[in-house]
Amino acid sequence: INITPAIPKFLYRFLFKPNVNFFLYAAPEIILKRKKELDAPAIEKLTKEYRQLFENLEQQKRRNTRYVVIENIDKQETLHTIFDHFQNVA
Repeated sequence: INITPAIPKFLYRFLFKPNVNFFLYAAPEIILKRKKELDAPAIEKLTKEYRQLFENLEQQKRRNTRYVVIENIDKQETLHTIFDHFQNVA
């Protein structure tokens, strides 16, 4: 979503917070093969901003909530990474 980064950051305080949050990203070329809603510079900007948001939230270490950033290129590898994360938490 292409909006000012301050808006999701502000609204986030009102949302229910799951124990684990994943941000899946990929290179603009890969995303553009899947969807053509934004151009490459917009995708790069949004990816950078959301990765930074997740890294900042992860550093705050709130109530056992995790923020995991995963490069989503191969579906099987992404799923494996997610399942591994849950196995290590349990």
